Amino acid sequence: MSITITQAAQQLGATRAVLSRVFNGHAAISPEMASPIERWLGVEHGGRAELWAGM
Repeated sequence: MSITITQAAQQLGATRAVLSRVFNGHAAISPEMASPIERWLGVEHGGRAELWAGM
């Protein structure tokens, strides 16, 4: 994917800081973040909320 953290955060409805902490391993993915990831990626592309919430 050719997308910046800022662009991904905007599309997910999250702040850049929150998404950056997740990507850099400094924060877990909350259930509140898992649902938007599922909608954004789609289940067929590995976006199942249960998978992300378990990370």
